[in-house]
Amino acid sequence: MAEMRKELPALPWSIAVFLVALVSLVMLMHNSVLLPTASTDLMNVSVFISGLLYVPVAIVARRCPKALSLAGCSCAAAACGAVAMLLWQSVLANPTDGTLFLVTDTLFNVSRGWGTILAALALSRIPRNAPTMVAALAGIAISYAIWPLLRSATEAAPALFGIIMLGMLIGTGAVNQRDLFARIREAASPRELETTNPFSFVPLSSKLFVCIALFETTFGYATATRFNAMQGWQYALLALAYGALLLVWSRARRFTFDEDAAFRLCTVTVIAGFLLTPASSLPTSVTSTIIEAGSECFYALMFSVLASIAARNPTGALAVVPLGFAVSSCSSAVGFAAAESIMAAQANGWTDALLITSALLSIVIFCFVWIGLDGFRFRRFFQAIVPAEVAEERPARTPSDDAQGIDAALHSLAERHGLTAREREILGLLARGHSGKSIMERLTISANTVKTHTRHIYKKIDVHSQQELIDLVEELAGYRTKSVYGLVPVHTVGLRAMQF
Repeated sequence: MAEMRKELPALPWSIAVFLVALVSLVMLMHNSVLLPTASTDLMNVSVFISGLLYVPVAIVARRCPKALSLAGCSCAAAACGAVAMLLWQSVLANPTDGTLFLVTDTLFNVSRGWGTILAALALSRIPRNAPTMVAALAGIAISYAIWPLLRSATEAAPALFGIIMLGMLIGTGAVNQRDLFARIREAASPRELETTNPFSFVPLSSKLFVCIALFETTFGYATATRFNAMQGWQYALLALAYGALLLVWSRARRFTFDEDAAFRLCTVTVIAGFLLTPASSLPTSVTSTIIEAGSECFYALMFSVLASIAARNPTGALAVVPLGFAVSSCSSAVGFAAAESIMAAQANGWTDALLITSALLSIVIFCFVWIGLDGFRFRRFFQAIVPAEVAEERPARTPSDDAQGIDAALHSLAERHGLTAREREILGLLARGHSGKSIMERLTISANTVKTHTRHIYKKIDVHSQQELIDLVEELAGYRTKSVYGLVPVHTVGLRAMQF
């Protein structure tokens, strides 16, 4: 069996909280100080572009992780941030220059996006007894407590504070991820591994990404109806509310504040916000506070979920984490644009446009959560992700090497679990350690076909990786046996026992 890699050392909980707080502060400065200088259309285009910027990182990490240099990417991102913040003076002096705004904001988002990825990776490496959801929400609570004190200063000197915050975010994140990036660059690419390890990587079509897309679309929609309505006292109020929530949950003996609990809280808050959004008799401060509370709680949830996925499969983290943030930003832009269209329709005479749309979105959320996500639990979702590894290829054995025993074990598994003819072929190759590429060439089938059949085989046999399958087959064939040390070759069991 392939030698298992040692786990990466855990990072202090405080570092992850610090980085999440910096990400939140940078976003608050961007949304409150920088974005309002542009028109609504330019803001929406900017948010959508910021989501697309994550995609190249995910593509490179999936196809050729060796090309991702931590030092190179971090230096480039820091440089983009510094240039962007210096250009903001020109943007403020020329508010009608849309091209200048988009170039400047894109450079800023390159820097912010890379820092956000590093923060999520840091969150994935906190000690296992420290819940990632608590750390993510604590970071956001700290940023909301600090922001009312910093807002005036950032408005007076955005370049200075932007360079400082982006520099600390990228610098601290990069310093603490050198060992992870070294391992990512050494590992096989996720594209190569996912055909034989389909349970190690989360597909874009999974319920997780659908959930992120739906909720971020609704938050984008709700934000557009109350854009830039938050005041300093509201941020302080939310900081107190998040702090009180964390305190209550930390003292509770019966309940745990994890991702599933946070998701239920977000759902209730979202529906409440949508029901109150069309109410003209309520002060803007009430609905904007509710919307912001739900939005940031869900952002903490998304941060935690992506970090938990990265923790389960660290070498594949960069192929999944950026996609989550990409879906989030792009969906938010879609929701924002939809709300602008609805409000324009309402201004042109359709007086119930906002009310009807908000009601429909509330129904969609309700149906998705209670029907589409029936039985879905984040904790079980994380546990189903197994670290990807390259299995040892087994050379063809002669009869004296017990090839007949391997063949008999494969036949027994296929008969017992009702495998199809094609699945039996792939089972035999998987059990002998063939890679996805090797199986594709031998059977003349596509990578997606191999991955689909492999997933079905693993589900039927109840294993989660190619290495587990190899161990099971060799155990059934009598080549391996179980011991306190796991599955080991039969002829070595006695030697291992003698050592103790």
